[in-house]
Amino acid sequence: MYGFRHDSNSSNILSKTETILGISETLHLNHFSNGSVSLEGETDCNLDKKINCYKVNKSLVVTFWRESSRDKWLAKNILKVFDEKHFVRIIMVHDDSNWSSYPNKDLFIWIYVNAQKRFWYIKRFLTPTILRAYKYVWIIDDDVEVLFQPLQYECVATKLNIHLSAPGRLNGVVSHEITRTDKNFAGKIGRWTDFVEIGPIVIGNSLTWECIWKFLSPFVGLGYGLDLVWCRLIAHNCQISNATMQTTCAIFDVFQHNHLSNYIASTAAGKKEGPAYNQYYNDIRTKKVIFGPLANNLTVYSSCTKN
Repeated sequence: MYGFRHDSNSSNILSKTETILGISETLHLNHFSNGSVSLEGETDCNLDKKINCYKVNKSLVVTFWRESSRDKWLAKNILKVFDEKHFVRIIMVHDDSNWSSYPNKDLFIWIYVNAQKRFWYIKRFLTPTILRAYKYVWIIDDDVEVLFQPLQYECVATKLNIHLSAPGRLNGVVSHEITRTDKNFAGKIGRWTDFVEIGPIVIGNSLTWECIWKFLSPFVGLGYGLDLVWCRLIAHNCQISNATMQTTCAIFDVFQHNHLSNYIASTAAGKKEGPAYNQYYNDIRTKKVIFGPLANNLTVYSSCTKN
């Protein structure tokens, strides 16, 4: 079990960090079993063979917990859904709760920073050097119930070459109706769209997240407004093979999840972050369109066995 703790309520933590450390390049953190943490430049590697830095052969699951997360579905089922053989799990704890008694806590990476939000963590802890070590990166809020087999999901995403996606929303509150499961597309795996919501669950391959990371503002936490531009941003600015506007983002209607929340808590706070991505809104803002089905039938889905 690796852990990193930084307790601070300061809003100017970024500027303080830059001043103290003299940061002039992108840094990533290496966690060691003795509890120490090293900061290294993007071209550095703490392994003798540099190629081994990027060969984990697993996917990364990142979720964000607080005291109230203990009683939620994800905290009770995360080990069953995302097994140790195929996934590395990072828990970002954003209050002062203590998880020392959590079952099998040593099977997780724990990062504690009080009073912060998801993309604040991602910008600082999941830099490109780390991201490219994994096959897929799953960003999941604590109020999600996963109703599918993640390995089957990844198999389908790989075979269809989908860069950023989300399962269809079955039950629960939504901010964007396009995220609801569409029965008209369930028999065709899902839909190519120009919109994937930033939460409560989003999945992308490592190259996609590496590109998104470069556009993340370090001064926001929720990432509010990023999902209004990121599909078109990936298609036009990431230079990823086969990433066209019509074949970048998707909603998988054959895979589903429940959003176990009665309200959207981030809207009011999120609007303060809007200006961070204003520069993109005029040119590449989503139109929330459906380009067409992901497949003609469920052949690809069926070929990805549920093992």
